[in-house]
Amino acid sequence: MPQERRRSNLSTFSFCVYSHNLLTLLTLKQNIMKKTILCSLSTILMVTMLCFSTSSCSNDDDDEVDSTILGTWEEQNYIDGVWQWSFNSNGKGECKVVNGKFTYTFSYDFSFKGNSLTISGIESGKKYTDHYSVTISSDGKTMTWVDKDGGHTTILKKVK
Repeated sequence: MPQERRRSNLSTFSFCVYSHNLLTLLTLKQNIMKKTILCSLSTILMVTMLCFSTSSCSNDDDDEVDSTILGTWEEQNYIDGVWQWSFNSNGKGECKVVNGKFTYTFSYDFSFKGNSLTISGIESGKKYTDHYSVTISSDGKTMTWVDKDGGHTTILKKVK
């Protein structure tokens, strides 16, 4: 009987050691998995941060406006009155139309590169975008623009 008890105790002891080793291995495996997942998440985060940091370093010179168009230009249109177009360095502008006692003003955004002018805004609740081919005289006092959609030519004189 004592020998059976020893075997039983030895079996129990072996089972306990085996269970302990198994639990240790499982815990170790869980820790390795946690580290792997954490490492993967850290890598993803670093790659994402790298993408954002390099895209935010792009050249902002594309937003600059060609200074030759800046100022206020006046168009004499004998049917609609006098149109004053103001172009500001921030890419925003305002047009003031004066026809007798009637005055109408609207704002717009614009971009001007080379000889290409794009004006966009909202008029009467509708969005619009107009494209022009522009020539400015060498003395900077006369601007001619041709509507790229309809071909209409407009001549403006610089007033400010």
